[in-house]
This record gives sequence, C-alpha cells and structure tokens, in this order.
Amino acid sequence: MVEFDAEAYNAASNLFRSAQMVRKSLPSIIAQIADSCDMLGSKPPDGMPRSRSNENGVENFMVDHVELMARLHAKRDEYRRVQSDCEAVVESMEDECDDNGAFLRYHFMQGMTQGEAAQRCGYVRDYGKEKSEIALVHAARHVRKLGLVSRYS
Repeated sequence: MVEFDAEAYNAASNLFRSAQMVRKSLPSIIAQIADSCDMLGSKPPDGMPRSRSNENGVENFMVDHVELMARLHAKRDEYRRVQSDCEAVVESMEDECDDNGAFLRYHFMQGMTQGEAAQRCGYVRDYGKEKSEIALVHAARHVRKLGLVSRYS
C-alpha cells in the first residue's frame, strides 16, 4: 500500500500535465512561425499603390516573427526541462519493475489516450482513468524523492 502524499501528488500531476500541455502547444507555435516566414517572404506586387497605414507592415511582421521565435525558444526550453524531470521520475519508477512508469510515459509523454496507454500496459481500455490516478499516486513518491515537489507545486 502506498501512503498518499497530497502535496507530492499535486506536484506529480502538475509535472506530467505540464509535459502534456507543452508538447501539444509546440506544433501551433511552429505553424505560426511558418506562417510568419511566409508573410515575410511575400513581396507586394510592383506598381501597386500603398496606403500610409501599411508603410511599416514588413517591420511589424518582423517584430511579430521575432516575438514568435522567442516564444518558441522559451517553450522549447520549458519542454526540455519538464521532459527531463518526467524522464527522471519514470526511470525511478521503472526501477521498481511496475508498469505505472510505462503508463505515464505512454499517456503523458507520448500522447496516447488513457485507454490506449492502459491497453499498452496489458489492461482493458476502460481501466485507463483509474490507472492514470494510480500511476500519479505512485509518481508522487518519486517526485518527492527526487526533490521536485517545490518546483511543480
């Protein structure tokens, strides 16, 4: 029986949900940058009249592009830090030879649904939600052991 540590459970939940959210947000930022690159690369047709309000259009696109790149770098750094912490927790859990670490890896880090992750671990699909809670309870102990509670509380 695992003793329940509410503070560590919340930290573990925040850690793995952060990994999930950051992983999901990166593609949209990359798509925005691609759109921004397309906008910067397009030239106005020659001989077309320009309105005064569009005189700084290219400069505005460049500023927006630089801001998007800064957001991407910040998200990438956050993703690497969170991913590294998740990996440390999962590896620590796998040392105990249970499948909770594998479930967390499949569901939160690789993007499988709870049901898919449960099936991958050998359970029925309907057990996914319950397995997620059990895995996070077990992860809480490892988050505490690795000193990550204060970082994700």
